[in-house]
Amino acid sequence: MARVLLFAVVLLSVHQVFGRDCSNVNSIVNCNECIRCGGYWCNKPEPGTPHCSLQADSWCPRDLETLDSVPDLTVPGTILSAVSFETNARVGATNRKLVHYSSSLEQKANIVIKNTTQNQDITLQTSTQCDENNCTVSIDVRPGKDFCTSNAGSSEYINARITFESIEEAVELKYHVPCACECSKKLPELSATICNSHGDYSCGACSCYKDWKGEFCEESDCGHDRGDVSCMSPINNLDCSGNGYCGGPCQTCQCYTDRPGSQYFERENNCVDLCQHINSYCDSCLQFPSEERCQDCQDLLFTPFNATALKSKDSQFRDVWVRCNETVGGCYKEYSAMRDASGDIVVMITASCDGIVAGAIVGTFRITIPVILGIIGFVAATAAAAGYLAYRARAPPLPLMDPQYTNIGAEDCTGVNPLYKPPTSSFINPTYRK
Repeated sequence: MARVLLFAVVLLSVHQVFGRDCSNVNSIVNCNECIRCGGYWCNKPEPGTPHCSLQADSWCPRDLETLDSVPDLTVPGTILSAVSFETNARVGATNRKLVHYSSSLEQKANIVIKNTTQNQDITLQTSTQCDENNCTVSIDVRPGKDFCTSNAGSSEYINARITFESIEEAVELKYHVPCACECSKKLPELSATICNSHGDYSCGACSCYKDWKGEFCEESDCGHDRGDVSCMSPINNLDCSGNGYCGGPCQTCQCYTDRPGSQYFERENNCVDLCQHINSYCDSCLQFPSEERCQDCQDLLFTPFNATALKSKDSQFRDVWVRCNETVGGCYKEYSAMRDASGDIVVMITASCDGIVAGAIVGTFRITIPVILGIIGFVAATAAAAGYLAYRARAPPLPLMDPQYTNIGAEDCTGVNPLYKPPTSSFINPTYRK
């Protein structure tokens, strides 16, 4: 009476999260993702046919991608019909090998996975059936949908070993599992003609650039879900706020990148710059600056004046602070602004017609222009008074008849310069008087 023994070893680890969905391989347009899902990849499918399919059949003759594989290798044993197998196994498919031996008793088979380069989602099982003195062991391996990781190579491996209770020989197994296309090793063709110059071409498929879609990147992708605003209607009589140009397949603002403050241009808002944003949405905050977060513009903060900070540069050597000005409530103000890492707008007021330098606010004390001018005037007045007192305290001048003037004689006014020599005393003319 034949009995069947089933031994299963399932090696599972924490599944990684990939960017693929193997439930519908027909929608996969990436060669490696197709192979990882257990599909067959077609380099040049007929129009309207998918690139990836679970069935090879005849859906893509001549252009089916060749997968990395090895020739089957079997090493026979003395007791066992085979003591070593080297073969291929595909994701989602079962590979079966048979081992025969002669025995009047069924031998319990123990299967162990020695190592695997992927270490997850592998099913290995054996079953034994005996008829009189002949026994057959079926060895099945099946890599699951999550066997190949996102960084798997073109071929991964599974190594296993089967031992028996009363048989000295064992079976060594090595399986090669394709996890990527061979063509994916080649560099893609950039801005390929077949992709209408709107994408890169690799493994028979186009990878479209932003704003383009379609199998050959032939359709513009102007969905409203991206947040971009069409610039067909100019703002302030200037397309893109004067900070960009209207272009691209969707006629949206393409902001300049080489202008002062360009790192703050808002593409989704007609390339509005930082000054325009503040003057349009936060001008009431400029009229009454304070240390607290502005209630009318929650992303705007004021900071004390700091001349050193105004000279700051970012990693691309661009000025961090942008100079702006605005007239609010009839008062002209000058200020500098920047966006911090959290996206808040930081403002530093540098001049104001009302004399308040809001950047210099410390607590409730305000340093104003009149106060500064008063201090300067006080210092100047103090210096003038000190000078006048020093002038009044000077010694009186000597009268002209003072002996210190009258006893000055001619000998005091003339003398001989010891360094002076007549011009001819040091010059000898050999022809003189000849």
